[in-house]
Amino acid sequence: MKTIFKKSVAIMLAALILLSAGIAGVTASAFEPAGKLSFETKFFRYDDELGEWIETERAQKGEELKARVYVDTDYFTNSGELLFFYDKDFFTDNYEKNEINVATVNPYYSEACGMEGQLVIYGDGHRAVERMVESGAISADFASEHTAVAMLYSFAIRSENMKLSGEEWLFEFDLTVKEDTLADSGDFFAVATTVQSPDNEHGFVNVPVGKEGEYLEDTEILFGVYVDVEIRKNPVSVKNCVFFGAGEGVFPENNNTASIMFYLEIGKKIYPEDVPTPRKTGYKFAGWIDENSNTLTNDNPVTIGYDYAYFTATYEEYEEYFSLILNANGGAFEDGNESFSYRLGAGEEFDLPDNVERKGYSFAGWVDKKGETVSTVVMSDSDVTLDAAWEAEEYTVIFNTDGGDEIEALTVACGEEFSLPTASKTGYRFVCWKDESGIEYIAGQKAIMPAEDKTFKAVWEAEEYTVTFNTDGGNEIEA
Repeated sequence: MKTIFKKSVAIMLAALILLSAGIAGVTASAFEPAGKLSFETKFFRYDDELGEWIETERAQKGEELKARVYVDTDYFTNSGELLFFYDKDFFTDNYEKNEINVATVNPYYSEACGMEGQLVIYGDGHRAVERMVESGAISADFASEHTAVAMLYSFAIRSENMKLSGEEWLFEFDLTVKEDTLADSGDFFAVATTVQSPDNEHGFVNVPVGKEGEYLEDTEILFGVYVDVEIRKNPVSVKNCVFFGAGEGVFPENNNTASIMFYLEIGKKIYPEDVPTPRKTGYKFAGWIDENSNTLTNDNPVTIGYDYAYFTATYEEYEEYFSLILNANGGAFEDGNESFSYRLGAGEEFDLPDNVERKGYSFAGWVDKKGETVSTVVMSDSDVTLDAAWEAEEYTVIFNTDGGDEIEALTVACGEEFSLPTASKTGYRFVCWKDESGIEYIAGQKAIMPAEDKTFKAVWEAEEYTVTFNTDGGNEIEA
């Protein structure tokens, strides 16, 4: 089949000159989208066991990958230009910069339309990249962080237009993950603002629109027609996850969660001592096992690989069991019970709960028979009983003298005893105090502080006095 390699090189160079110098504008008009155009890149690594390149979302530092570009059109097209970018701090390549490189084209397209392709990898400071920044297609920061890869693909002379299939990769680009990268992931991708359109006079990417049965000269470049553009990204990461599930237990060191995850570089190893020990009440932790029944040991650590790994905790029964009894000591547990019992194995460690409440008191921990505070119990060879310790909360006693001399309020701890004072009011005799419920208390009487503020109001009885009338020699008036 006759090729157009020399002609396409010339076209490629001309395209680069246009991009460097700026492309003449095309008058925009209210076009209806002529079709859909989508770009997607996927990464592939070489699997020694299978002896082939397989799709991957993971890679090791220093590993060689193939970034395969998939272009999908729902319209008929022909030769065109593409532009992709990769992360400089994550990838490197071995292509000649600022020179024409032969692209690896999918045999599917080579056979279907005689497709060939050339690549240009722009080096730092290339005028084409500067022009993209000046036009606003990309930012200066983006340009400094990414390497641009331009591709010209060409159909054989007089090859009819065809639809590009998103099921088949168009071309592939060789990349290597940097040994010293500090980034977790990297990507090779298209940028929508670099695609030509009637509104984007500085666009480079052109996948022209044509009709079935026609040829390249009958197609219309994207400066003159609108298409809907979709870009799908599939970055590759140098890290992967290993999950550890506590089974029917929890991880006390991780807020009692049911599982934990390690996110580490591929190739790193995890040993048993790296994983917090889970705990299941009444059982002893026996080790870790994965979905393939492999156990995690110091001689058999798990190596972070390309696939997720999941380990589950295993447990075994203790030889002897004893009871741990917790008494709420005037309070109650969340379920309303005043005591709770646990069946624990000899040697089992148990973190004591704090789900007890008592009105008017703050929970102060658990105490043993010696009055010593205990936060964690390690069962020995006998039953253990612990009592909740409480700290009384303080409340206010208010004395409403109802016009009498003011009496300062008291601050009293819940359950503590206090005495009611005597009140005074000119012209009145103090009778008693009444609380909110109407209960009467005499001065000096003692009361127990409840778990709430308390108000007492004074009750008075008016004093009687004598009125004497001095008539100064007149008729006497009875007092």
